Amino acid sequence: MASRTEIEKEVKEDLAKSEEQLLVDIHEEILRDDRSISENLIHAQKRLASLFVKLSRQAEESTKETTKLNKRLLCLTWAIAILTAIFLLVNFLHIPKITIFKNQATTQTEQHTK
Repeated sequence: MASRTEIEKEVKEDLAKSEEQLLVDIHEEILRDDRSISENLIHAQKRLASLFVKLSRQAEESTKETTKLNKRLLCLTWAIAILTAIFLLVNFLHIPKITIFKNQATTQTEQHTK
């Protein structure tokens, strides 16, 4: 029987492999001639479990990235909605625009003095 440290080492090695390498290992474990069929299946299940862990970690990381992206998209959507509301208020409710150019300022003061 393998010790816990040997098992931990084997698990770390499995998780360092690519998905394709683990899949090849599964096939190799099933087809070994020096063990019984049930032993081959047990060893293949170990590799399959490593593959599942690796894929679940990738899925979790992908979910985290998607959540961050969704938050950004939500913020941008709110920004667009607020800017649209401001645009509608300014253009359709005729909120007076305060723009005084230099020429307008001098002509207005001249009109008031007359």
